[in-house]
Amino acid sequence: MLRLLMIRHGQTLWNKEQRYNGKTDLGLTRYGFQQAERLGERVRRLPVQRILTSGLKRAMETVQAINTCREQPLPVYIDQRWQEIDYGEAEGLRWPEIVQRFPQEARRWAANDPDARFPRGESLREVAQRVRSTLDELVERYQQETLAVVAHGGPLRVALCVLVDLPLQQHWNFNVAACTLSEVAIYPSGTVINLLNDGCHLHERDHPATSRET
Repeated sequence: MLRLLMIRHGQTLWNKEQRYNGKTDLGLTRYGFQQAERLGERVRRLPVQRILTSGLKRAMETVQAINTCREQPLPVYIDQRWQEIDYGEAEGLRWPEIVQRFPQEARRWAANDPDARFPRGESLREVAQRVRSTLDELVERYQQETLAVVAHGGPLRVALCVLVDLPLQQHWNFNVAACTLSEVAIYPSGTVINLLNDGCHLHERDHPATSRET
């Protein structure tokens, strides 16, 4: 049985501003670092053998926070197949701007068409192909380990669809918020979702409410 801890990176400026952030390489906000530190304290207590990540700055900074909390840093492996959906010319735009600039593509995207894409961007089906290939390799190589995958909302939601054999159109049924923890157990007979979008470690006790705004 392979156990995967599926982790979305902490908050970025474009997350905060509700802009589409795919392969544009932004780092974490101050609040994003706080989220990652709290996540690191939780993951420190879990029997993880290694970390896989997309290599984008926001994911790598989250990985760094996880390893800072450990006496012995975990080995980190970069796999670009875990990168966020490439939104092409829609990168950095808010949804109303996307609708205005790319009305046809936006209609298909809103309808969860797996082949929809923005100009010079990537479709959901293409994301599923790369995610499926890395999952197949992980299952074959690490059959009795616990791995952490620090990645992005799009590929993590798609991975959940792939693992439990759901249509890609249902990826939005999975909420994967910043620095939450989800866990799946992959058996030869199928996948069990043990935990989804758990953010109990993010409950603020010692930070003012305004901290989430920076």
